[in-house]
Amino acid sequence: YPAKTGKIYYAESLMGELKEVCDFAEFNGMQVRDKVVAVSPKHNSILASVFDVFPGKGIAIYEDGAYSLLNFDEPMQGWLYNFGIEFLTDENGEEFCLYGEYSHARKSSRRIFKGKYPYSQKENWKVVFTIPSQEGVQDNIQHIHHIQKDPWSNYIYCCCGDTAAESRWFYSGDNGDTWNLLVADMPQGYLRCTSVVFTEKEIWWASDDNAHFLMNAQRNEEGLLDVGTITAKRALTSYQSTNAIAYIKKDERLFFYDRSSLPEVTLCYYDIKKSELVEVGTFVKMGDTSEGT
Repeated sequence: YPAKTGKIYYAESLMGELKEVCDFAEFNGMQVRDKVVAVSPKHNSILASVFDVFPGKGIAIYEDGAYSLLNFDEPMQGWLYNFGIEFLTDENGEEFCLYGEYSHARKSSRRIFKGKYPYSQKENWKVVFTIPSQEGVQDNIQHIHHIQKDPWSNYIYCCCGDTAAESRWFYSGDNGDTWNLLVADMPQGYLRCTSVVFTEKEIWWASDDNAHFLMNAQRNEEGLLDVGTITAKRALTSYQSTNAIAYIKKDERLFFYDRSSLPEVTLCYYDIKKSELVEVGTFVKMGDTSEGT
């Protein structure tokens, strides 16, 4: 899409013709650039929000051919990129959505919301978990980075950041209705992440932090991440951090999409079978280096 528009497009194939679906700028002035957008796989509802603003602007929704704005008395903040939101299906085949609030601006707490279709109806949303985020408060976080279900178990994980003290993982075993602390108080970079890869045998993630590591853990007998097995498998490239990690199943490799404040970025992948970190090369970075993109 062109910069500074609110238009959303779709295509029936990767190289197919783009067709306009909706225009959030026309609805309420919301532009897609620097915003977050998520699409319901089952109902095709489109949810869009401003992810880094205080107070929150709520969620603009395009659903069944109509626009609406969802918000609460304490304004809803958006999620981080495509990491902080997850559409899942319960045991009855009904889809639901979980998302966690993100913003650099401090407030008293961050919330995890759970919603069901129709997503445009306020009564279909509820706050299922609240985490303190005010500076100086015990067991606080800064914001929620990531929500994702382990496809090999019944557990959903919520990863928070940013400092070592603020980096905490929570888990839910009941479709996000209740949450418990899984792990906290580990070295800088060990728990701060925005992307997790679940393989049949192991769980992998990489630090979204200049203290930059490839991390690994096993599951216990119940299928939950076994905190006692958390291991820093490799130190990754200094002065950059991993924004996303991709699993190449055929080759059993992990590829790291990194960001850096430097003009260049070094790309690497990890060969799981060989336990080997391979440097692909160093490349001139795309984007405005002043923003660390």
